[in-house]
Amino acid sequence: MRYLSLKYGYAVCAALLISCLHLQAGAVKVTDYSQPYMEQSLGSNDMTAIVQDQDGFIWVATHNELARFDGHGFVPVASERSSDIFHGGNLVNTMKITSDDILLIGTSRGFFRYDIRNDRLVHTEKTDSLKIFAMEHTAEKDCWFVNSDKGLLLYDSPADTFTLLREYVPAAVDEPLTSLKSFQIGLDGCLYFSDSRYLMKLSHDM
Repeated sequence: MRYLSLKYGYAVCAALLISCLHLQAGAVKVTDYSQPYMEQSLGSNDMTAIVQDQDGFIWVATHNELARFDGHGFVPVASERSSDIFHGGNLVNTMKITSDDILLIGTSRGFFRYDIRNDRLVHTEKTDSLKIFAMEHTAEKDCWFVNSDKGLLLYDSPADTFTLLREYVPAAVDEPLTSLKSFQIGLDGCLYFSDSRYLMKLSHDM
């Protein structure tokens, strides 16, 4: 009898848990911005990076286009800007927005700055050989940690300068060059990362 009571109790708990899960799932609203319903759609469905600016607009990068989503449709930037970014099949891997509305664009072939207010694109030529994977905001205003195939960098947006913090060195000569495996700003404001072998922390007193 006790076994049956326990079994019944487990069944009730399971039913309650499933009900809670259904309630939580029902509370989540997903809006599908499928292209057929857009006033203006993108030329490609393959989005590689998304970021929101201070005015609430969503900026998206695809395999061949940079565009702003205003809630009704996608407004692409001028074709000559896109051609500069995506020339030769270049891919956008990450995007961030600065406090003065500069869109920072990390790609497989370097770093770009797009001035949203003035529709001006600048390619930082000294980063041509860099493959940039991700960026994280530091405790300093408009400074960013940059995860690249060459190592961990610090980017100062106002000065438009990069500083190498830690070079990525393969453990063996034949080891492929890859990005840092993990990249996260902690609650203490420090950067935690891994270079395939160890967990490391970058403190403010760098």
